[in-house]
Amino acid sequence: MTDSGPRGPSWMSGFVGSMVMGEERPDIEYPCNWEFRIIGADETGMREAIAGVVGNQNHEIQPGHTKGNWSSLHLTMWVLDEEHRNTVYRMLLKHPLVKMIL
Repeated sequence: MTDSGPRGPSWMSGFVGSMVMGEERPDIEYPCNWEFRIIGADETGMREAIAGVVGNQNHEIQPGHTKGNWSSLHLTMWVLDEEHRNTVYRMLLKHPLVKMIL
């Protein structure tokens, strides 16, 4: 018989505790290249959304996967700091043709 409490087997306690979101932030050294994976239904529209957000900033767009009605694009660009990265993320996500960003 295994030792099991209200949160599951005791052997899982360390593992589950390390998965709590917000417990530890990743160590990202800025400035750096950052890849956004952008998912939506209209690849052309997503490319236009990217152009509208990044403007003349140096960037690269690579096609991702297409399955059914969904396509993904990989946007790689130089981000100066966390605020810059988060601003690009929020601006892309506001676009109606962008459904998700990873």
